[in-house]
Amino acid sequence: MIPKSHLNDIQPHKDTYGEDNILTRGQEVANVAVDQAVDLILKPGQMSLHHAMTIHGSQPNQSQHQRRIGFALQSFMPAGATQTIGQNNWSPARGHCAQDGYHYLPRPQIDMASESVMTRDKCNQNFSDILYHGAKSKRDY
Repeated sequence: MIPKSHLNDIQPHKDTYGEDNILTRGQEVANVAVDQAVDLILKPGQMSLHHAMTIHGSQPNQSQHQRRIGFALQSFMPAGATQTIGQNNWSPARGHCAQDGYHYLPRPQIDMASESVMTRDKCNQNFSDILYHGAKSKRDY
């Protein structure tokens, strides 16, 4: 991670679509002072929470029999936040949050219910349209 990088404006990104980059477009931040990077080494079971504008990355997973597992809450937003591209799909993390112009996503009642799977597919397509908005190409995941 680059210390204090979260204090700056969003930095320009370059779409690389690199085979060794798992990000949607293989995004990389230009002109990063790599010599200022600080390693954040986690032990099994630990996790990292950081500001969305923190410049960060990771080296390839070199373990032969262990997967690296990531869980990202990239779309956690306060009430009143609006999506400027695509549809506003949402589920409240807690309590009740009813907002006009938003598409409420009910919690699934049973595993793999066909209606829930269809809703998830629509949300994934919407999210893909947002992530690839203006992109020269789209990866097939």
